[in-house]
Amino acid sequence: MKKMAIVGMMLFVVGATSFAGHHHNNNCNLHNQNCVVATKKARVAKRDPELEKSRLLVDEKNLEIRKELIKTTPDWKKIERLNNEIATEQSRRKTANMKSRFEARQKIEQQAQKTK
Repeated sequence: MKKMAIVGMMLFVVGATSFAGHHHNNNCNLHNQNCVVATKKARVAKRDPELEKSRLLVDEKNLEIRKELIKTTPDWKKIERLNNEIATEQSRRKTANMKSRFEARQKIEQQAQKTK
């Protein structure tokens, strides 16, 4: 009976410790509210006006598609055109992100070379 109690306690302890992991968000402990708030503020502060315009444009196109789809006979040519415009805008945004990451990486590499 003692052995079963000990084995049961050991299983409970192992199970409890396996669920007691730490969750991190941007190298901040989620339990630290100041860090989480600071991270959210940093995201809001970094918003690019061009990126916001792009998002609004895509949202407007998606709304036009939804309006067209609720009609009894949707104009599929118009929907295809809108989808192509959305894809073009998203590819522009993706290219701009790639360009900015590339430039940032080059800048970091240049700074690293200067410090050597």
